[in-house]
Amino acid sequence: MKTVLKKMKVHLSNFGKAMLVPIVAMPVAGLLSRFGQPDLLNLAVLRMSADVVFGNLDLLFAVGIILAFTKTKDKSIPVLAAVLSIMVFNNALTYYNEGLSMGVIAGILTGGLVAYIYEKSRFWKMPSAFNLFTGEKFVLTLGPIAMIPYAFFFSLIWEPIQSGLDSFALWMGTAGIVGVFLFGFLNRLLVPTGFHNILNAYILYQLGSFVSTDGTLVTGEVARFLAGDSTAGTFMSMFFVIMIFGLPGACMGMYQAAKNEQKVSAKGLLYPAALTSLLAGTTEPIEFTFMFTSPQLYLLHSFLAGLAGAILYLTGTKLGFAFGFNILTWC
Repeated sequence: MKTVLKKMKVHLSNFGKAMLVPIVAMPVAGLLSRFGQPDLLNLAVLRMSADVVFGNLDLLFAVGIILAFTKTKDKSIPVLAAVLSIMVFNNALTYYNEGLSMGVIAGILTGGLVAYIYEKSRFWKMPSAFNLFTGEKFVLTLGPIAMIPYAFFFSLIWEPIQSGLDSFALWMGTAGIVGVFLFGFLNRLLVPTGFHNILNAYILYQLGSFVSTDGTLVTGEVARFLAGDSTAGTFMSMFFVIMIFGLPGACMGMYQAAKNEQKVSAKGLLYPAALTSLLAGTTEPIEFTFMFTSPQLYLLHSFLAGLAGAILYLTGTKLGFAFGFNILTWC
C-alpha cells in the first residue's frame, strides 16, 4: 500500500510539473486578449495572437506531459512526437465525429500515451536496416499511428458524456437557486475537461429570450443583459467575485504560504496570474497551479464559486459583461 501511495505521489508531482507549461503561456495570452478588446486598444491582432495560445492549449498540455514524464535528457524527439500525435488525434476525432471536442483532456491523454510509447519503444531492438526509424525516433512513427484507434475509442465514449452534460445544462437553467449553485460549482470543476464550455454555451448564449427596445430578439444571459433585460445576469454575477477577488486572493495566500527560498519563483508565477484574472478574467493560470496538486483545494474552490452564485441569487444581484468578467467591466 505504501509503495502504491508513493508512486501516486510521484506521478502527481510530475503532473504538477506538466501543468507549468500551459500556466506560463496563459497569462500573456489573457492580457493580449483583454487589451485587444474594443473598449481598450481595439486591436484585432492582439486578440488573434491570444487566440493562438488559447486555441492550442491541448498542444501545450501534451508537451507539458512529455516534459514531465519522459526520462531522457534530450526531450526534443518525444516533444515532436507529441505535437504530431495531438494533431493526428484531433483530426481523427473530427473525422469520426465532427461535433466532438475534448479540449485540454485530449492533450493530457495524448501526451500520456506518447510518453508511455516513448519510454517503452526506445529500448526495442530492430534490424540495423531500420536504425533511422527505431530507438528514440520510433515514437515518431508509433505515436501518430496509435492516435487513430485512440481517437476512435474516444469518439465512442465522449459523445454520450458531452450530450449528457448538454441536457443537464438545459435543466439547470430552470432550477432556480439550485441551478445557479450547480452552474458555478460545475463551471469551475469541469475546467480541466473543457466540459464547462458546454454549460456556458447554453446558459450564457441560449438561456431565455428578450425583445430589445429596437425590436431585436436576443437569447442567452449575455445578450439579454446587454439588451436591458432585468431578469438577466443571475448566472454571471458569481464570476466577478471569483475573478476579481477570490482567485487573486488565493494567489496572495499561496505566495504567503511559500517557503522563503521559493518566494521569488512563486511571486514570478503568481503575480502575473493574479493580474491576468483581475484585468482579463482569465483564471486558468491560477487554477492549473493547484487543481491537480491539491484536488481537495480545487474542490473547495469550485464549491465556493457555486456558493457565491447562490448568495448573490438570494440578494437579487444581477451582473453581466461585454468583454469578460474582470475589474474593467465591473467598474
